[in-house]
Amino acid sequence: MDQLSSEPTTDTTGHSRQASTVVVSRRTLVVLTLTALGLIGASYGVGRLQGMLEVTQIQSKAAQHSKLQAAQTSKLQTELSSAHVKLRQLEARRQLHMALMALEQRNFGIAQQRVKQSGQLLVDSRPPSDGELARLARAMAAKKLVATENLATQRRELLAWAHKIDTLVPPASP
Repeated sequence: MDQLSSEPTTDTTGHSRQASTVVVSRRTLVVLTLTALGLIGASYGVGRLQGMLEVTQIQSKAAQHSKLQAAQTSKLQTELSSAHVKLRQLEARRQLHMALMALEQRNFGIAQQRVKQSGQLLVDSRPPSDGELARLARAMAAKKLVATENLATQRRELLAWAHKIDTLVPPASP
C-alpha cells in the first residue's frame, strides 16, 4: 500500500510547507517490473515478426527472380542451339560452294573432300531423318566425283544441291 507521510517543515523564509515522501510497496514494484518485462518482450516479438516478414518477402522476390532467370536461360539455350544448327547448315552451303570452285580448278580430291564435309555438316545439323536435308546429306555422302574432261554433269549436280540448300535453309537474319 502506498503511504504518504507529511511533516510540516519550515523554509528559510518562515513559511511552512509539507514534505512528502512516497513509499512504494513491494507488490507495486513487482507489477511495474512485470509490465516493463512484458513491454520489452512485446517489442522484441514485434521486431522479430517484422524481420521475419522482411526475410520472407526477400525470399519470395529471390524465388521469382530465380524462376525468371531459369526461363531466360532456357530461352537463350534454345536460341543458341538454333543458331548452331543454322551455322552448320550455312557452313555446309559454303563447303559445297568451295567444292564447286575446286571442281572448276580440276582439283577433284579437294572437291570430293568438300562435298563430304558439306554432307557431314548437314548431318550434324540434325535435320529430320525423312526430310529433304537428310536425303541431301545422304546423297552427298554417297557422291564420288570422277576426274573427267567434261565437268558439266558434276557441276550441275553440285549446283542443284547448292540451290536445294538455299531453298531449304532460309538466309541468316542480320
